[in-house]
Amino acid sequence: MRTSPNNKATEKIGKNRSESSDFLKPEPAQLLLADGTRFAGNSPLWQPDSSSGEVVFNTGMTGYVESLTDPSYANQILVFTFPLIGNYGVNLAWSESDKVQVGGVVVSEAVEHWSHTQSDRSLLAWLRSQDIPILIGADTRAITKHLRTHGTMAGTFGRLPEKPPRIVQKFVSIDEPIDYHPKRQKTVIVVDCGSKANILRKLEALQVHVRRVPYDYDYSSEKFDGVLLSNGPGDPAAYTQTIAIARRALAANKPVFGICLGSQIIALAAGAKTYTESCPQHLSDVKGIGAVWEGRLYAAGIGTYWELAQTTKDALINILQPSNLQMKRFDHAAITADALRLASETDSKGRAWD
Repeated sequence: MRTSPNNKATEKIGKNRSESSDFLKPEPAQLLLADGTRFAGNSPLWQPDSSSGEVVFNTGMTGYVESLTDPSYANQILVFTFPLIGNYGVNLAWSESDKVQVGGVVVSEAVEHWSHTQSDRSLLAWLRSQDIPILIGADTRAITKHLRTHGTMAGTFGRLPEKPPRIVQKFVSIDEPIDYHPKRQKTVIVVDCGSKANILRKLEALQVHVRRVPYDYDYSSEKFDGVLLSNGPGDPAAYTQTIAIARRALAANKPVFGICLGSQIIALAAGAKTYTESCPQHLSDVKGIGAVWEGRLYAAGIGTYWELAQTTKDALINILQPSNLQMKRFDHAAITADALRLASETDSKGRAWD
């Protein structure tokens, strides 16, 4: 952006939209998937030679700031299916954590001429400031179709990408418990497996004492009124300590709610088994409940989940207990009845969809 000390109008305009494009000198690069498939693109000269990680995609038209700072994407290569990303710039107030969490970004077009009254920087400038590599000019819809067909896999992108390394489970959490408004009467334990900032903001607005604890912290002997298991990255079955502690919270007949990964941890704590669903998609807004015993459980919640639970009828009934399914404005009996109805309406693969 070019401004002149004597041109106040230009300086004012520059605060909420780009007057000129961000300086970008691209050179040819590729995304190499673990199955050997390659997708061509370009990368800026300033970024590292290569970036590796699990390749996932997001189909949202907006919300790229929130997605890039979502700890659920930690160390992953995030492919934005929608072809135009960055058009409204970046406002750090929209962030879900204190940094960009992804290991790399793949887009069809990174908009240089952005415009928004609340933004103060471009997507490219923001990524560069945090040394986050980006692949530009890739056919992101083709990548999405490939991943939907062949399943989740590791990938590497760069100017001369090499075979991607094996995906390693990583945990994203805090080191020590943090208390917010400890003098309030009711206490909610937030098990931070990679929690979004908005989860904490919404809980604080409910006038409760929020006690945020690490994913492996044993809170079962403490005094609390409810538990929220947060979103986070990776395989829910790898959270063995979290599952064991959640099982004790369920046994104590305390209200327990899970978001995304958290809902899967509740299922595991109740006796279900999980597996990684083949489609590595992160959804922006998922709502509903459906179930098939001897088949799959689709847990109630809002957010991202694509590891689906395999469960039995008894485990399902346990999960659907009123103390475990705290949903205002919904009738527990009606939800349970609907879940049981869905169990008899499976397709040829034994699935019931909400």
